[in-house]
Amino acid sequence: MRYSRRIEAALKVFHLEHAEDTWETLVVPLRELAESLLWQLVSSDDRTAISLEYSELLEDLQMIQEGSPMTVDRVKAIKTGVRIVMAAQERLHRGDPTPLANIIEELQAQENPKAPVSAPAAQPQETQEGVPDVVTVSLLGVLYLEEQSDQLAPASIRDMKSAFKTLAEALTDPSTGKELNLKTHTRADMVKLKARLQDGRKPLTVNKLLTRLGTLLTWAENNSYIEKAFNKGLKISKGAESGRKAFTEAQLATLMKAMGELPVSSWKRWAMSLGAITGARIGEIYQLTKADVRRIGDEWVIDLNTNEDKTLKNKHSERVVPLTDGALGFDLKAFLEYVKVLEGDKLFDRVAHNFTRVLNETLRDVLQHDSGEGLTYHSLRHSLAGLMKHHAIQVSIVQSILGHSSQTITFDLYGGDSRLGVGKMAEALKVSFGV
Repeated sequence: MRYSRRIEAALKVFHLEHAEDTWETLVVPLRELAESLLWQLVSSDDRTAISLEYSELLEDLQMIQEGSPMTVDRVKAIKTGVRIVMAAQERLHRGDPTPLANIIEELQAQENPKAPVSAPAAQPQETQEGVPDVVTVSLLGVLYLEEQSDQLAPASIRDMKSAFKTLAEALTDPSTGKELNLKTHTRADMVKLKARLQDGRKPLTVNKLLTRLGTLLTWAENNSYIEKAFNKGLKISKGAESGRKAFTEAQLATLMKAMGELPVSSWKRWAMSLGAITGARIGEIYQLTKADVRRIGDEWVIDLNTNEDKTLKNKHSERVVPLTDGALGFDLKAFLEYVKVLEGDKLFDRVAHNFTRVLNETLRDVLQHDSGEGLTYHSLRHSLAGLMKHHAIQVSIVQSILGHSSQTITFDLYGGDSRLGVGKMAEALKVSFGV
C-alpha cells in the first residue's frame, strides 16, 4: 500500500491521473509544474531531501510508464516530466536554471490558448489618504520587501517572493483573472484560499505559505493598507508536523563513536562532529574556513560569518559557537591539529552537493535507517536544541547558539566584552553535554 500511494502521488504531481487526457490537456499543468520548480527556493538544509525526492520522482515516472495504460500523448507527457525533473536536478546541483527555463518556453509555445489575453492590469488608483483602492498580495509583497530589504538576507527575500507569488496565484479568480482585493476580503475568502493551497501540497508547505501570508497581512494592517486581516487560525494541525526528527541519545552515541574511530585526517569525522556539538546548519559548516576556527578568551569557537562571500540564512545566523571538548567524545586537540595541517583555507574542500550527500549517506549507513525516516544531518540541530531544553538552558542562550533571534547574548558579544557571551554559551553547552 505504501508503494501504491507513492505512485498515486506521482500521478497527481504530473497530472497523469486520467489515461485518456490529451497533450493539449496536459501541457499547461506540466508548464506550471516546471515554473513552480523554477521559482522554488531550496535552502542548504533541504538540498539532500529535495534531491532524493527528485530521484524518487524519476523512478516513479519509469514505473508509471512500464505499468500504466499508454497513449501517444501520455508517453509524451511522461517524457516531458522526466525532462522537467532532470532540469530541476541541474538547477539544484549546478545552480543552472537555463534547462528549466527552456522547457517552460517550449511548453508555452505548445499551449492551446483557451481564453483571450487580458489587457494589462491598470495601475491601482490611490484614495485621498494615499492608500490604493485595490490592495492585493502582489502589491503588498512589493511594498513589504521594499521596506524590509535591509533586514532580510537574500535567501529570505527569494523565499518570500516565491511565497507571495504562490499566494497571489491562489487568490486570483480564474474566470476573470483578477486578484482578490484584500481591502474588502472576508473570512470566507481566507478559508477558500486555504482549500486551494491544500490541493497537491503537504500540510507543512501549506502552513509555511499561511505563515508568510500572516506576516504580510499583519504588516498591511499595521500600516493601514487594510482595516482587518481574517487569516487567524487557518493553519493545519493534523499531518503538519515537520518530517525532520531528532536523534535519540543512543543514536547520537553510536554516530559519534563511529566518527571517533575515523582517522584524524578524515573530513567526515569533523564535519559530522561539528554539527553534533554546535547545532550549526550543514551549509554553515560547509563554508567554514581556517580563520573561522579561533579563540575568544579561554574558549575555542567556530565563527559563522559572511566574510569572503559566505552566505547565511538570516542576520541572526551570524554568530560564534563554542567547541565543547569531550562533548559526545569530541576531541578538540585532534580537531585543531586537523585544521592546522590543512593546505587550503577551507575546512572542507568538497563540492557542495557531494558534501551534503556523503554526510547524509554516512548517517544512514552508521545508524542503518532509510532515507524516508526523517533523520538527516539537520536532525543534529534538533537534537542539540532538545538537549538544551531538557537541561533548562536559558532561552536567549539557546537562541544565540542556534542562530535565532536573541537580545541578551547578542549584546554581550557585540555591545560589550565578547568573552562574557562566549563564556555563557560555553557553560550552557558543557551542562547540556555533561562535561
